[in-house]
Amino acid sequence: MRAAHSAQGHDGPVTPLATELRSGAQFVADLHARGVLQEVGERLHVVRKAGFEAVDGLLFLLYFFAARPALGGLRGFYEMHQDVREALGRLGGRDQLMSAASLSRLLSAVDADSASAFSRWLLLHGAGALPLLQEPHVQSTDALGAAWHVFDYDPSREAYRERAPVDDAEHPPARRLTARLAAPGRGGRARGEVVMTQGLVQHAGSGLWLGLSLAPGNGDRRGQHEAAVRAVAETCDALEHPRSHALLRCDGEFGGVPSMATAAAANIAFLTRSSSYQLLDAPEIRQALLRETWTRVPDSKTGPVRYAADLGHVLISGANHTLQADGSPYEPMWVRLVVSRYASPDTAEKKGVGKQVGNNVYELFMMSGLTATAWPAHEVVAAYYGRIGQENRFAQADAELGIDARLSWSLGGLTFAVMCGLFVWNLRIVRGHQLAPLPVRAAPKPFAPVEIGSAPDDLPPLPEATPAATPGAAPAERSVEAALRLAASDAGVRKAFVKRGWRFAAENATLTRGHDERLVLSKVQVDHQSAVLRFRTRDQRYVSISVALSLGREVGELLPDRFPSRRSGPDATAGGVHRPPESGPPIYQPEDALFAPAKARKLAVEECRRRAAQIRVPPAPARSAPHPTLRTRPRGSALSRLTWAERLERHAERGAHATLEYLVGGRRQGL
Repeated sequence: MRAAHSAQGHDGPVTPLATELRSGAQFVADLHARGVLQEVGERLHVVRKAGFEAVDGLLFLLYFFAARPALGGLRGFYEMHQDVREALGRLGGRDQLMSAASLSRLLSAVDADSASAFSRWLLLHGAGALPLLQEPHVQSTDALGAAWHVFDYDPSREAYRERAPVDDAEHPPARRLTARLAAPGRGGRARGEVVMTQGLVQHAGSGLWLGLSLAPGNGDRRGQHEAAVRAVAETCDALEHPRSHALLRCDGEFGGVPSMATAAAANIAFLTRSSSYQLLDAPEIRQALLRETWTRVPDSKTGPVRYAADLGHVLISGANHTLQADGSPYEPMWVRLVVSRYASPDTAEKKGVGKQVGNNVYELFMMSGLTATAWPAHEVVAAYYGRIGQENRFAQADAELGIDARLSWSLGGLTFAVMCGLFVWNLRIVRGHQLAPLPVRAAPKPFAPVEIGSAPDDLPPLPEATPAATPGAAPAERSVEAALRLAASDAGVRKAFVKRGWRFAAENATLTRGHDERLVLSKVQVDHQSAVLRFRTRDQRYVSISVALSLGREVGELLPDRFPSRRSGPDATAGGVHRPPESGPPIYQPEDALFAPAKARKLAVEECRRRAAQIRVPPAPARSAPHPTLRTRPRGSALSRLTWAERLERHAERGAHATLEYLVGGRRQGL
């Protein structure tokens, strides 16, 4: 639907708004009234020649995502509504709405790191989300009745196909659009030669997005995870909520010591799934599997029936090559270990993750900051599987706003565009909360009895014990250096080293490339037919080499365990498992958040659809033409650079501010 042309009113021209523009106009008018748009212009700058600023790009994309255009993209949206560009711009304090071509040039100059850091302020404070996050309905409660804010962080990877370009004298040199956006990496089930990693932090109870980071290839796993932890910490500090009662849930990709240490340093509880299934072969763990109480995990009645048991605390440490940013190793840390089990499927192919031992499939969950009294074992497993709801919200964001559209082929521009789409999502949730204030949440219910399951009776005997190593040191025959020497003894591996520009030094068993780049053998992946050696660089990038199955198994036997199952410590028992004293039995029934963000967004959308709206634009004063021989900037040279304030002023509105009006019963009503 095309917007109607402006009509003359008593207080200036009146521009009726098309249905798809009403939602964006409502957000822009509210943001301008609260001073958010002015603060955006002060907080985020784009280093480029004088022209439109970041606030102009935000203004365009707010209208774009709120309109949810089905066809045409940025250019189609601009051409459909270019006759009202002055009214749309004046409503946001700018002289006009920028064109689609100007937006593309602006996005290509945005810095990705600056946009990612700015997103944490915009999605939380700019959206006015603090009142909603303070509601008890968006918080979860534990078995002691304490309130928790639960956050999810789950990076996703977008794969891009790189088809063979035409390379002859008749055509100009080929240029890849993905050169500034993606890099080689693991695409998973998606096919493509290059990938881009997108990390989003979401508040589980309210559905609000609170952090965004994009990186080419497999991404900067540590850096992006640290940014997610900062987003959680900043949110808790803004709410004056204790960080110790904030839970960050991640998948097994972040089950290592670096991720858990980062969360622990910020005093934030952390929950993840672990792939350290060698712990199941430890004698003390096997004894605990038979001794501990198994409680049924709450589920949706559609999957396997799971039972969970609490195995206490184990001491984990990083591998020899797992170092902090300053080059120092990570200190070993105690983490709580919970195991779940379910009957193995009847099909020959095992589905899902976990390790099959006997007739059951076992899964391991590691956490810090969650006590056994406040978070019983079955509630821990249920809380972890609650994070799969974020996958549905990814799909909802793509369907409602089209966030998956590639609006820019630069990393910074795409970060900025996705941030604006998530901003519209948050504004709709906040608006829905304003339209339907939440009632007082009922008091927690008493802790309900839990169904008890039987202990497993089909555990096979433990594998033969290996000679014990000296605590705190790896045996001489099991080390990264020994594994690398064995791998380098193969002619095919040596050929792969030379082909990739690596140099193997036999005297100290190191792989180097260039002056300061060193590669470390980190893992061996073995399947039924082949094996892959995985090497890691200092900046957490991975390179893989396929080898024969027999060689892969021999190299894998020489690599030290990543997570030792037994290690001496100040609080460790003789068996290597530490169980802190309990503070008492559970008191209340744990409850998840009750708020429904999808319903809140629906309320906000329906409100704008059923109310006609118009923009009243007072006439702008005529601009006087500058004198052809006089300087327009008498301060200093005419060639001096503009300040940030001067750049922002170039496209600021002149004269009285435009206002948004609603038509109720034939009468106009202000916002």
